[in-house]
Amino acid sequence: MIKTKSLVSGIANYKEINIYKDFADRVFAIKNKIILSIKNLNNAKKIIGAFGAPAKGNTMLNFLEINNKEVIAVADNTPLKIGKLTPGTHIPIVSDSDFKKLKIDYALLLSWNYLDFFVNNSHFIKTGGKFIVPFPQPYIIPK
Repeated sequence: MIKTKSLVSGIANYKEINIYKDFADRVFAIKNKIILSIKNLNNAKKIIGAFGAPAKGNTMLNFLEINNKEVIAVADNTPLKIGKLTPGTHIPIVSDSDFKKLKIDYALLLSWNYLDFFVNNSHFIKTGGKFIVPFPQPYIIPK
């Protein structure tokens, strides 16, 4: 199992403003790295999608201010989500089979807490796709 380091450290000092400033700095550093990665991949003419459509992933997409120009589709197999758009960012949610047809090169993993599952079971990654894993620091798997 892949372990992630918490963004929050020093909880014992929760009354200290620097704890929150440090946390914000780390969050914005991650945001900037993800945005730069997606921008560079788009500039290299790579097709970017996203994988999984949980609420936390949609919150992240909105925080990143990513829309359907940078990320063309989100793969999810929840029947109630397929055919809808992600809230705020308006990215189409499609089935895994439709995602495959789009010839996505890289997918931002919105269900990052299930990284091991997706690495071991995803047809996308088994057929050459790559995940952009956002946390604890953004990285691409496989390299």
